[in-house]
Amino acid sequence: MFADFLPQSFSPLRRNPAPSAIQRHVLAVVLTASRDAVFNLLADIEALPRWAASFCERVDLERGGWTALTMMGDFLCETDADPRTGVIDLHLDAGSGPSGLLPLRVLALPSGGTLVTLTLVQLPGQSDEQFARQHQALQADLQNLAFRFGGDAASAAGQYNAA
Repeated sequence: MFADFLPQSFSPLRRNPAPSAIQRHVLAVVLTASRDAVFNLLADIEALPRWAASFCERVDLERGGWTALTMMGDFLCETDADPRTGVIDLHLDAGSGPSGLLPLRVLALPSGGTLVTLTLVQLPGQSDEQFARQHQALQADLQNLAFRFGGDAASAAGQYNAA
């Protein structure tokens, strides 16, 4: 066996335990409001605490950039929004810590309503418990969108594990 040829000073190779799988969930809500009305609210970074109050307490403009006080801490934040495709990316940057992305998609439905999806990905170093709290907060925020714009609040409870 190959190990028989190694000097005794070499310790046997140890496999690191497999890291826990990174969780990914897609939350969705169906609203009766128009796609444009929903998109305009979600794309406005200043409105983040109004529609996502469980997740984000406030946003402030500091030195030409936005900062958000979220349930996960302070983040520099910005949005990339494309009204043509309905894609809104909320970028969160903790500076020296882990950064994140909350991608939203706002789609017009044939019925005249709007489908909003939010993909939630566990940040590096974020515990399962912290992720679960973040998940619950954003799920509640989507339910609040249903109350605000009209829609099926129960649909906001839908969760799909992304592959």
